[in-house]
Amino acid sequence: MFITIKRGIFSSSLICWKLFSRSAVQVYGDMGDKLTSVRPPGIVRNWDLRTYDVQNLESQCSKAIIEIKNAADFVASAHPFSYDTVLKPLLECDRLYGRDGNIYSLFTVGSMVAESAEIRTTCSRLKGILNEAFLDLHMRTDIYHNLKKYKEEKSKQDNLSKELSKVLDRLILKGQRNGLELSKEVQEEVKRVKKEMSLFSLQFCRNLGEDNTLLYFSKDDLEGMDIGFLSALEKV
Repeated sequence: MFITIKRGIFSSSLICWKLFSRSAVQVYGDMGDKLTSVRPPGIVRNWDLRTYDVQNLESQCSKAIIEIKNAADFVASAHPFSYDTVLKPLLECDRLYGRDGNIYSLFTVGSMVAESAEIRTTCSRLKGILNEAFLDLHMRTDIYHNLKKYKEEKSKQDNLSKELSKVLDRLILKGQRNGLELSKEVQEEVKRVKKEMSLFSLQFCRNLGEDNTLLYFSKDDLEGMDIGFLSALEKV
């Protein structure tokens, strides 16, 4: 008898998704192909990926891109300088749509564990669009210069906490590392390389997630492994 183990991150993620799917049915109610959208109080994000379609995901991404652009334009034209007009909009934008935000997290999870290949592909593509939107935001010299002016002229008056002061310093440092003190040509090259790196990273994760390689082991090969792990493996 041989035991198969699926290689790649998608295999372990799929196990988690199957466990979640069972709990999701208990929470939402089993209504066949149609799942109710009712969620318990306090749950702000629907993580049941079976209830999403491509159009819905693209709509959420489009709204996020508009909000990111609006926040960037608002900070770029800020006057007078204050926490509310310079730093807070950027922090809120990152909280809602950044790598730890609900929408980005939804796209990340969806790109790895959605049962539908179409949804996985869509989530991966939309992650790339959000990444590019934030890259454009952090490559804007007008925002960078306003952050510097705010730090020099108004940050002490606003009596920022140590945490907010550190965030402000890191945003300015990020601008410096992005070449925003250098020539336009250098900035464009940095932007091009960063976008290329982002695409490579997304494609790498996508390739791992879609890998269907099977590895075969005999029972003796897995001697000493936890019995719970062994019982969950497919036997051929």
